[in-house]
Amino acid sequence: MMYGPNTNLSGSIIYMLENQARYITKCVKTLERTKALAMHVKADVQKRFNEEIMEQLSKTVLVHENCRSYFQAENGRITTNWPGLMLDYRRRTHRVRKRDYIFT
Repeated sequence: MMYGPNTNLSGSIIYMLENQARYITKCVKTLERTKALAMHVKADVQKRFNEEIMEQLSKTVLVHENCRSYFQAENGRITTNWPGLMLDYRRRTHRVRKRDYIFT
């Protein structure tokens, strides 16, 4: 899946998609090297990442009690926006951390 979740509005979506495409390519090459058929993010890694994103978003106007927008789901969760700098996104997608995945 490209263009989400949490990839919107911090700048150029083209930049975000380019970084995603580069990361996906690295994942495919990792699969080829390991001779695995699939890779799955470990549950604890995903949980920590989501908690970090939610913590960062909690400091933005998007979650202010007087801010109602289409960015928030009914439960108040925001899954559309990247809370950091675009450079932070690039750093996060620069390399595949094999220890974060289960290979099958």
